[in-house]
This record gives sequence, C-alpha cells and structure tokens, in this order.
Amino acid sequence: MSVLSVAGLWHSFAKSPVLKDISFEVEKGEIVGLIGPSGAGKSTLLRALCGLEKPDQGSVVLQGQDITTLAERDLRKARQNIGLVFQHFNLLQTKTVAQNVALPLKIAGWSSNDIKARVKELLELVGLGEHSEKYPAQLSGGQKQRVGIARALANAPSLLLCDEATSALDPQSTTAVLDLLSDINRKLGLTIILITHEMDVIRRFAQRVLVLDQGELVHNGAILDLLTRSNNPPAVQALLNETRPALPHTLQSNLTNKPLEKHLSVVRALLVGDEASTAFISDISIRFDLRLVLISGGASLYAGVPTVDMVFTLDKPLSEEMTAYLSDRTQLMEVLGYVPAHY
Repeated sequence: MSVLSVAGLWHSFAKSPVLKDISFEVEKGEIVGLIGPSGAGKSTLLRALCGLEKPDQGSVVLQGQDITTLAERDLRKARQNIGLVFQHFNLLQTKTVAQNVALPLKIAGWSSNDIKARVKELLELVGLGEHSEKYPAQLSGGQKQRVGIARALANAPSLLLCDEATSALDPQSTTAVLDLLSDINRKLGLTIILITHEMDVIRRFAQRVLVLDQGELVHNGAILDLLTRSNNPPAVQALLNETRPALPHTLQSNLTNKPLEKHLSVVRALLVGDEASTAFISDISIRFDLRLVLISGGASLYAGVPTVDMVFTLDKPLSEEMTAYLSDRTQLMEVLGYVPAHY
C-alpha cells in the first residue's frame, strides 16, 4: 500500500527546470533515503512533498489525496499527516521541551489534558522523559534533535520527512538519532524519507535509495544495486566514493593502466551477504599460490546486509582462470591498474 505516490513532477525557477519528470512511490513502513549533490533538487522536491512548493506539473498523492490540488485550508489539514524534522532543529528557545512538543497539538486544537498525555508519551518514546522542563539551550545537539523528532510525531503522521536531520550532529549523536528513527519505524510502522547529502547515512539507515542529479531521478532501488553496478553516472559514483575504500596516495600516484614486469595487479572486490563472512583472502592465496595484500577497506553493513568492500594487490598477473574465479566469488570485481612491486 502506497503512502506516497509522486508522478510526473516538473518544477522550474526563472524558466530553469530544477525537477524533471520525477516519479516514485513509497510504501507504508518503508525507510527511503533521498540523496544527491548540492543543486540536485532535493530541497525543492522536499518542499513539493509537503505542499510548501506547488509544482508546475505532476501530482503528489499522500494517503490517496493529491495535495497539489488542495486549497490552502485543506492543505494545512493535510500537512498534519506529514512530520518534518529539520537540520537545525527549529526549536523555540523560550519554550521548554514539553512546550515545543505541544505546539503542533495546540495548533490542531487538542485539549490540555490530551496534550499533556501525548507529550509525556512522545518524550518517553524519544528518551527525554526526564527533560520535559528544560529549555533547548540546556540540551546537547542530539537531544535537541530528539525533541524535533517528538514534535514531528505529535499528530501521529503517516509520513516523516527528515531534512538533513543528522548533518549538524557529531558522529555519536548521528548514530543515536539514526537508531532512534529505526526504532520508531519498527515500533510504529512509520514511513520515513530521509533527505541527505551523506552517503554514509544512507548506507546505515535506508532500505531503499532515491538519487537525484541535476533535477532527474537517476536511481530508485537498493543501495547495493549501486555498489554492484560499474557504470553509475559520475555524480552517483562520487557519492559512493565517500563510503568506498580509497587508494593510498603513494599507490594512486604510481598506478598505471598496463601490466609491466615486476608490477602488482591492483584489484577492487565487493562481497555481499554470506560471501562477506568467508575466508576470501586466504582462499585466493592458497588456490593460486600468490601473495595477496589488503590495501584498504573492510567489513560494514549496507542497509543491514554484511558487506566487504576492499582493494588489494596480487603479485601475479590475472589469468583467465583467476579472473573467472574472482568474478564468481564477488558481486563486483574490477582491476584498477598496476603498480611497481615496491611502490
């Protein structure tokens, strides 16, 4: 069942298109990451999804209702179905934690007793039950974002939009907030779209990823599909490179395209799922009687799936048999080049 359906979305500023025929659906309970470089159109798309920007063409159907066709009064009511979490928290500094969370409930016309009970429930959910009377200035960045999440959940929305929700946080707070959002998704079955420019956040959090580039939707699917595809568009590959193992400078500067005498082969390999827990390095070394040296990379999780992404050198040229074996054992294998044995 689709919570959100976007079809044929176009939008321009000063006759310059910033969204070009965007179409996708988000199912109930999904966690979707929306990523792209600066200027890709992420902010404009976010504003269209919550009715703050009326597109030139296309539809945004939320819970069966096209919000692009609604009058302002009906649109305000429809927006209660959407929770928004912001990068810089947007908390009222002169209001307590409880008062910040209560604000959307007051606007929606809830009674005082119902507001009090709901605020207590939400603060317990985000782990701030003992901080209700504190002011934002007394909280850490991670705690402020928890308040923002509680406020966004106040009206029990069907969709939570997180706009760069972790960009202003330190790594530890980022992990805590992502864990909280994942927990909320599991407990409430809440649909979440997280807009970010950080591929590492997508890797750790999203079940599916939408990639925007120059206003176009260039990928809609699993992040592992991107990892295992060797012909990604340049903008997509640049995002992936943020989380993939990098070549050391000394190796990069000595890399050549042609195998020469006494040169090592430099290979990148990706192992996913069960293969990620095998004795890959020792298996290759023993089978082909060669010296395999791990240069960079290691194990991690992509959308909860064990993954090993690594770069290594081999002290023998890749034979047809070796290439076939490596291709069979890996989800992606590519020869990056060759370096002198003592680079």
